[in-house]
Amino acid sequence: IKEDLSKVTDTLRKCYVSGMAFDEVQGAGRMKRREIREGDGWSVRTVTPEYEDRIRVVTVVPDTLAEDVIDDIVNNMGSQNEPRGVIIVKEVSNAYDIGTKHSGDTILTYSHHLA
Repeated sequence: IKEDLSKVTDTLRKCYVSGMAFDEVQGAGRMKRREIREGDGWSVRTVTPEYEDRIRVVTVVPDTLAEDVIDDIVNNMGSQNEPRGVIIVKEVSNAYDIGTKHSGDTILTYSHHLA
C-alpha cells in the first residue's frame, strides 16, 4: 500500500498538482484471496476478506491536466493483474484559496504557489 501511495504522490507532484490528501480507509470490492491460519496454528485456508485496508487519495486538478494525470497514474501503477484502485472524475465548479483570495484553476498547480 505504501509503495502505491508513493507512486501516486510522485506522479501528482510531477504533474504540478499543488495539493492532495490521503487517509486510511476500509474498503470492499475486487480483492485478492489470501491465506489465513486457523486458531490451532496449523490449518490454513484461503479466504476473500470482507473488508481490506486501503488508502484513499483525493486531489483536484485543472481540466487541462486531468487526462495527463490519469494516464500517468494508470501507466505507472505496476502489474495489470492486481486491482490497484479506482480513479473517480468529478466536475468541480470552482476552487478558492482562502489565504490569497485567488480562485480558479490557477490555484490548483504549483505555479500558483511559486508566484
